[in-house]
Amino acid sequence: MKLNTDEEHIQSWIMRMNESDTLNLEVDLTPEGVRRCRSDLWLTWLVDLREDGSGKICTKMSAPYVPLIRSNKTRTIA
Repeated sequence: MKLNTDEEHIQSWIMRMNESDTLNLEVDLTPEGVRRCRSDLWLTWLVDLREDGSGKICTKMSAPYVPLIRSNKTRTIA
């Protein structure tokens, strides 16, 4: 099967979400957290930069990803 991505970004196929199981995600970032997120292709476009170098991410995520994130990201990003 060939995937047609002419009308839809590939990320939406990989990270497909069902509206009934989405959660709002809000993360405040220190300047170091901004630097780290901007180095990640999946996160860089989500970072809202503040004048002091800190930032914020506001997005939606699929609820089934929560256990995966908890097990892999249990530390605070600086």
